[in-house]
Amino acid sequence: MSSRLLIPTAPQGQRCCLVLFKSSMGIIQAEYILVLADYPPEAFIQDVKDLYESKVSNAKRAYYRYILLSKPIISIVSIWEVNSPSTPGHNAFICEVTADEALTAALSKPDLLADMPSAEFLRNYGSIFLDAHRNAHLPAHAIMINLRKDPVAAKIAGRLVSTVSIGLGIGLQFAGV
Repeated sequence: MSSRLLIPTAPQGQRCCLVLFKSSMGIIQAEYILVLADYPPEAFIQDVKDLYESKVSNAKRAYYRYILLSKPIISIVSIWEVNSPSTPGHNAFICEVTADEALTAALSKPDLLADMPSAEFLRNYGSIFLDAHRNAHLPAHAIMINLRKDPVAAKIAGRLVSTVSIGLGIGLQFAGV
């Protein structure tokens, strides 16, 4: 998957992380999170979660989860800047690299990252951050929150529908209908 996107200019003089949100309709929004020095990983992922919840209403999250049977996942995406001096911000191509199961699990339970030292987190995920003293306009990678069908929820829903339909069939047969 490759998409072209206009990404806003990053805040100058501060370390930040680009977070992308992909809706069920494929619309992508971009926003930066400021990252302080020695930022605990669980505080970072809590900020990502708070940003996601501020962008996606409770009603939409319920629709995604209980109607579409989808859950939010975090993927690490590659970013390539496309030179276009006539537009504000930065034109870029994004390409989904891979789902990150650790960050996806931490999105619903940020304290899962509580025991990870900040230095190790930065070593593992350093490419998603833009440093305060940078030459680049965009990070090499970013976090994308998108939706993925939840196979467990789909299986439960399928069994529930089967059970209800069998129950109705048996009930209607005994009722003489």
